[in-house]
Amino acid sequence: MAHDINIPDIVKLEAYETAERARREFDEDIGPDPLEYHEVLPFPVEVLPYPMRSLVEEGARAINCPVDFLGVPLLAMAGAAIGNSRAIRIKNGWVEGSRIYAAIVADPGSKKSPALNLVSTPLNKRQYYLQTEYEDAMKEYNQKLAIYEAELSEWKNKKGRGVKPEKPKEPVMGQVMTTDATLEALSEILAQNERGIILHRDELTGWVRSMDQYKGGKGADRQSWLSFWNGSQVIINRKNRKEPLILDNPFVNVVGALPPDVLGELADERGREDGFIHRILFSMPDRVPNKWTDSEVMQSTIDEFERVFDGLWNLKASSTGDGSPTPVIVPFTPSGKSVWVEWINDHYKEQEDPSFPDNLRGPWAKMEGYAARLALILHMCRIASGEVTSEDVDEYSMTGAAALIEYFKSHAKRVYSRLKASPEEKRMMGAVEWIKRQGGKVTARDILRYKVAGVKSASDAKTLLRELESRGAGTLEEGPRKSLIFHLAPVN
Repeated sequence: MAHDINIPDIVKLEAYETAERARREFDEDIGPDPLEYHEVLPFPVEVLPYPMRSLVEEGARAINCPVDFLGVPLLAMAGAAIGNSRAIRIKNGWVEGSRIYAAIVADPGSKKSPALNLVSTPLNKRQYYLQTEYEDAMKEYNQKLAIYEAELSEWKNKKGRGVKPEKPKEPVMGQVMTTDATLEALSEILAQNERGIILHRDELTGWVRSMDQYKGGKGADRQSWLSFWNGSQVIINRKNRKEPLILDNPFVNVVGALPPDVLGELADERGREDGFIHRILFSMPDRVPNKWTDSEVMQSTIDEFERVFDGLWNLKASSTGDGSPTPVIVPFTPSGKSVWVEWINDHYKEQEDPSFPDNLRGPWAKMEGYAARLALILHMCRIASGEVTSEDVDEYSMTGAAALIEYFKSHAKRVYSRLKASPEEKRMMGAVEWIKRQGGKVTARDILRYKVAGVKSASDAKTLLRELESRGAGTLEEGPRKSLIFHLAPVN
């Protein structure tokens, strides 16, 4: 049966068909969008003081993993060891502590966990010491409590005559690290450990999933994590507390790992631009091929590494009137400040380029604070290792921080390109990564043999390589017996 179509509908239909025809012709002219795949810089181990550099290099050889897997967590852990003891003054009204949120992005089985465990050795040792100290304090407390209860009973028998005994204060176990990401648990730990702690999790998606889990996603946990990154005051109200818990200068660093496929879970599910993901320093290094190695980390290297952390924990904070720790503020040296000014002007100039990607403006805005934070961390590590004696942050530490920022920028470009990529683009990115590991030259038969990007047939393999060529990822040539050979192009 025919349907009546009025004139306006016909006009709309013709306009749609005209626009669709123009779009197809435009797509044919320019071809598909180029594949956005970025090369990344290697972790600059040379900026670390010698004991830390030795641990990172020996550890990477022994585990057979990228040095990034040790170097990046090390920065977050060193920052946590410094905690609220030090902060760097850039100018009046701008002070930065050593707060870092860091994430290693790599596939399962790429040795992330062994690397994280090795670099955590000083924290585990410190935590064991604090636990032993707490157990000794509890024994003494129980003895004093028994005496107190006996004296209190005697005081009551005397009907309150004389001075009432004072109950001893129960000790609290100090902590330098936790794996519990819920705000309820973390807020109590921070209240009892004002110097600061580090949240250490192998799988960081659990960190994000824990936010607002008891409130159907309608709570303020995510906002609290934004405040933690800034060191801003956080006020936490809970039903089981008569009074709100007020954290004036909370310090918590975050470090862990996650596979590429779950990167999107770090973004807000409701699409809010709250800047949470921009606060994370990402590292997504190229994969290291699996192979056996007899390399080991020397015990002397571990001992020297641990001594640097002991030096960081020995940094004394100032104190407020109520005894709470407050950071000692350290300045740049004149030459250190000159390097800072040169770096930040270049950083601003980079963003003025009309071609600068909009999706990188958020993370680039956080790089300003991170440059100062990393300079502070590097300098305090140099103090703890005996390389320098003055706490004023010099040009060497600031130059090292600038190198680290360039490193993190290159990895941010790779990560954020994946965040905005379609499933098909992610599949092709995976193919590019695999081809790169093969030396940049493969055949369609290689693609099929190893089922790269999920190909199941020879025609699938050829289609994939032609699509990569059309998106500018490389070039194809015809080999013997009409085989296809793909040459990977240099990436950005």
